[in-house]
Amino acid sequence: MQAREVLFIIELILWTPTLGLAIYVATKQGFHRQLGWFSLILLGIFRLLGAATGIASISSPTEGLIETSIISESVGLISLVGALTGLIFRVHNNLPPAHSLLAPLPARIVHLATMAALILSILAGSDFASTNSQSDIAQGHKFIKIAVGLLSGVFVFSGGLALYTRAMLMRHISAPGEPRLVNCTSAALPFIALRLIYAWLGACLPDSSAFDVFSNGTGATVARALMQIAAELVVAWLFLWAGCTVPKSQAPHHRPNHALGGGYGGTRGGKTAMLQRGLEGVWGHGTGEGQGQQQREKVKSSVDEV
Repeated sequence: MQAREVLFIIELILWTPTLGLAIYVATKQGFHRQLGWFSLILLGIFRLLGAATGIASISSPTEGLIETSIISESVGLISLVGALTGLIFRVHNNLPPAHSLLAPLPARIVHLATMAALILSILAGSDFASTNSQSDIAQGHKFIKIAVGLLSGVFVFSGGLALYTRAMLMRHISAPGEPRLVNCTSAALPFIALRLIYAWLGACLPDSSAFDVFSNGTGATVARALMQIAAELVVAWLFLWAGCTVPKSQAPHHRPNHALGGGYGGTRGGKTAMLQRGLEGVWGHGTGEGQGQQQREKVKSSVDEV
């Protein structure tokens, strides 16, 4: 039995119950409320799919099996970083608006960067599977470098937000269980960083067998076991432990725009509120609905007389 086949089997053994736990946590917390929990489900699916196709490709190395295995390996990292982002965004959704740093534009940029990394990873996997074309393989390495670069940017943003929250905002967190989420996301940062380093080494050293997923060398086996499999499982178990112990979030997944924008004027709903307040000032502030209606009728009759 080859060394990489042993690693694939270990992944199947460990990720099967982990995926089951991720489904339980997502069901408990709500699939649509927090994308972090759903990202853990995707991570488990990709890891099991990658391991299964990896084992199958050893005995029957078809292009389809190799392509599926490579894409699953690449896309799994996106789910890992996505889980971190989703959980720290949940914390800020539950913070009072005055202390939350979550704003629409940065959140949108993070989402777009993650989607771009996903597309590039899929394209890179397709190129890597084209073993007969050196130009496709070179293009795949270019795509994977850009994808890892985008994920690194998302990690720096989300990780920095987690560390800042832990250092400066813990006293403002009132929702039960949220400090535990902050601590878990902060504790997971070194392991996610290790996983990103492994991805960078594989992208920047394509000729080195030490960071090749399909290599049977001792160095490649140890590197993948520690820097990918172990690192990802530690992060997943940290997040899932938090998901099992914290209550379901009561905050909406998307904070209302006036809370994110820092005022009424920046949104359509905010402008409506300003207009209503302005009309209250015209008809008389604090006069009540009945008195306001009387003043409106007086103004209307005055206009008719004119």
